[in-house]
Amino acid sequence: MTDPAIFTFADVAREYCAWAEASPPARPEEDAATALRLLVALYAAALNLPEGEASEEGVASNSHEEWRRVYDRFTGLPVGNYWEVFNLLESSGEEPVLGSLADDLADIHRDLQRGLVLFERGEADAAAWEWSFHFRAHWGRHLTGALQALHVWWEGNYFTAPAR
Repeated sequence: MTDPAIFTFADVAREYCAWAEASPPARPEEDAATALRLLVALYAAALNLPEGEASEEGVASNSHEEWRRVYDRFTGLPVGNYWEVFNLLESSGEEPVLGSLADDLADIHRDLQRGLVLFERGEADAAAWEWSFHFRAHWGRHLTGALQALHVWWEGNYFTAPAR
């Protein structure tokens, strides 16, 4: 029997990908709020994923043109670039590097899409492996960087917005 956490994650991944492929709303602030909500939902759902088992066939990533289309869709968000330190657990004097919210969101989309292709082919365990492995190895880092940048933006706007 397939772990229900895989179906839950697939639902959130589909919602994220549909949002990433849609035209942005008229108000970029609404898009940023949606990004925050979806990133938190993805993170929570990813923590519940089983390890799964890698597909023997594998699945190709989106083309660069597809990735670029999603990247360009996110360039209108109220956050563009932000500073981050790659290893927060070491005090090695590492210099901050410039992160890109559009790059983060587009990379997350690409990694989720690969798992969705497997899931739609009926390979739920392979999809779980794809999502879980790449969450730990790649898109999880993009998600947490994007989440932190968006939270700082939201926090700043929350405290400077006119009283309701």
